[in-house]
Amino acid sequence: MKIASDIEEKPAGDRIHLRLTIEYSRAHEEAGHQLLMWKPFIEKLQERHPVWFTPTGSHVAYRLSQADMQACIKMVHGTSRQIWLNSEPRLEEGDRQRDELVIAYQEIGEVLLELGLQASPRT
Repeated sequence: MKIASDIEEKPAGDRIHLRLTIEYSRAHEEAGHQLLMWKPFIEKLQERHPVWFTPTGSHVAYRLSQADMQACIKMVHGTSRQIWLNSEPRLEEGDRQRDELVIAYQEIGEVLLELGLQASPRT
């Protein structure tokens, strides 16, 4: 999938920093405003995909798909039109975590579309 090529990578010791920036815009002209209401977005994402958790409040969400919390995908609202995904898996788990980022992108994209917004990776 093309998304995998948009993942930024930076090795750091025994881990690798993975980052994917999602930009969103109106899916179509009738969709209304382009602002993303973060808390309702997070609630809908958690409802559709229970693997997403907000242990410290809705400003940061984690996709808890494994025991290593540092490797789990962390999502924050970036700029006014961006969502930032980060993960720091061990080097040997890098390929698996790249796949997890692609899945996270798809889950986020589904929910954004329900809200009248369209996701695209920042290249």
